[in-house]
Formats: sequence, C-alpha cells, structure tokens
Amino acid sequence: MQLNKRYSQRDSRWANQKIGTSQSTIGNYGCLLTCISNMICSFTPWNGTSPKDVNDVLTGNKGFVNEKGGYTDADLVVWSKVASCFPDMIAQGVSYAGDYLEIFNYLAKGETLVICEVRMSGYMHFVLAYEAAGDGVWCLDPWDGQVKRLGNFGKVYSAHFYGDATPVVKVVEQPKTEPKVPEKPPVDSTPTPAPVITPEPITEIPVVEVPETPIETPSTETPVTEPKTDDQTPDEEPKVPMSYNIKDVFKAIGEFIVKILPFLAGKGK
Repeated sequence: MQLNKRYSQRDSRWANQKIGTSQSTIGNYGCLLTCISNMICSFTPWNGTSPKDVNDVLTGNKGFVNEKGGYTDADLVVWSKVASCFPDMIAQGVSYAGDYLEIFNYLAKGETLVICEVRMSGYMHFVLAYEAAGDGVWCLDPWDGQVKRLGNFGKVYSAHFYGDATPVVKVVEQPKTEPKVPEKPPVDSTPTPAPVITPEPITEIPVVEVPETPIETPSTETPVTEPKTDDQTPDEEPKVPMSYNIKDVFKAIGEFIVKILPFLAGKGK
C-alpha cells in the first residue's frame, strides 16, 4: 500500500511535545504515535493528521495509561482507543507469532497496513509495515522517517493488522527469515523411465544326507565267565625267572675247558 506521509517522531514540529499526561516526549518515545499518524494519512489521503494531532486526540479520550493502568503519568497507548478515536482504520486482529509470512500475505492483499513491534538497540520500538515485495517486507521507521526492510529489525514481537474487513489469513508455515519468491526452474515433461531390475540367480544349496548312526543300548545282563579246562591253552603264562646253582656253573665251565684244551694245544703248534 502507498504511504502518503512519512512522518518522523523527531520532527521539530512535535518532537518536544509531552505524551499523554507523562513527561515523555514524542521525539524520544513517540514511535507508535507516529506509526498511527502515517497509517491514518494512508487510509485517508485527504487527512493530514500529524503525530501531535494523534497525541491530542488520545489524551482527550483517555487513550493513555501508565504501567499500573492509571491515567496519571500515562504514556502507554490503549489499543482499543485507537480504533474508536480513528474509525477510518479497521483493526483486524493482532498476532504474537512473529510470523513474517503471515505479515507478507496480509500486505499482499493490498490496502492493508501492519504496525509491528520490534527492538531497536534493545528497546521496544514500533515500525509501520506497508509493502510486500518479491524480496521481503518493507516498513517505515518513524525514528528517522526512512524506508527499511522489516527483517533488519530481527524478531517481530507483535503485529497489529489494519485495513479492510477481510479476515486475516493465518498461514501455518512460519519461515525464520523474510520470504523470497524464488525463480521456478523449467519443468521437464519427459517421463523418467522406471529402472530395470535384473533378478539375481538363485543358487541351489545341495542337500547332504547324514546317515543315521544306530544307538547301542547298553546291556543290563552280567557277563558269565566260563572256567578254563586243563586242555585249554592259557591266554598268557607268566614268565618265571630262572635260577642256577653256582656249583653246576663252575662244573660246566670246567668241562668246557677240558674239551677245548687239546684243540687249543694243537693249534698252538
């Protein structure tokens, strides 16, 4: 959606004005007031409502509260008062999912704007997201009135949707970064042939016949040993050592000598 105004909260025309009943100034803490002002001017191009005008209207309608919900030293915007005090903006819901794709799709419908809560230097800050281009979401930073990428601020803590009466489309998928529209690759219409699978031959395993071994059943009968008779040869006779008489030995030796002496005597000749 086109922005008709690009107000900055630090514009000298309202930078020093106090917010609500507090001592805070628009120049230091008026980022949300400035987003509301730029949004009113975009929905009603003939309307030149400035951040100062938004502050005055909300102050007169108890549009600010303090941290305890009171109206003393109040500088926190009451969101319900924004819709009632400025009916040209139709509030369509708020999301705390931090979903860039949800914001992208909502802005892509056209005639829609989203006030996003982010962080700047560690402090709460509001920017006005107004365009969903092919390469991301673009927003207006009220701190300096410059157009920037929403992704430059990191996480989105809350998103307040404004526009026509069409319900917000909730997308299930949530990207971690800004969505980008990739180029579609050419589609090959040629069907891919199915792979041919050749079955492997099945090797038969020979069957080896194992002969059955008969199981011998031990006999319970006690073997009977028949006695041997006299005419039977004994299996083995014991060997009895021989014994000699010493006299018989010397006698035999003497007889042997007597027999061989003549022989020895003749041989000696």
